Amino acid sequence: MGDAPRDAAKCVSERLSRDLERAQRGKYLTHDEIATVQAAVDLTPAFKGERPVPCHRDYCPANWLVSRDGRWAGVFDLEFSGWDVRVADFTRDPDWAWIRRPDLLEAFFAGYGRPFSPKEKLQLLVGHTEYALGAIIWGRESRYFGFEREGHEALARLNRLLRSAR
Repeated sequence: MGDAPRDAAKCVSERLSRDLERAQRGKYLTHDEIATVQAAVDLTPAFKGERPVPCHRDYCPANWLVSRDGRWAGVFDLEFSGWDVRVADFTRDPDWAWIRRPDLLEAFFAGYGRPFSPKEKLQLLVGHTEYALGAIIWGRESRYFGFEREGHEALARLNRLLRSAR
């Protein structure tokens, strides 16, 4: 995995900007989608002071190992794992549940006995945008157009959320 980057805000901003540029070169995005991604780039200072941590970045039930007797055995499918920000593992969920049902994320944090902070909410919007953009790029370039479509749908929902976050 290499050394952890020290500046999470810079790391996320550069990665998101690089992917935005790639999507623009490929003409994968509409003008409104470009503005949505740029709004997320503008929110990357919300990561100031964060230290990147090891993340799975594809953590979902499909990648969990459970023994025949129902006990937790581990996790697999690590090709996307690497250093990232803490919210990265909340940006990937089947059916985009964290975007469609923000009450589920609130319930998750309530289960840990602490509220979801305003800073974490901004970080999550940025993370969702990065994941949606990645879905569009990967879907287009891998010819998995259902995934690309989901990325476009996510950016449409995120557009409204990002505008209200400013």
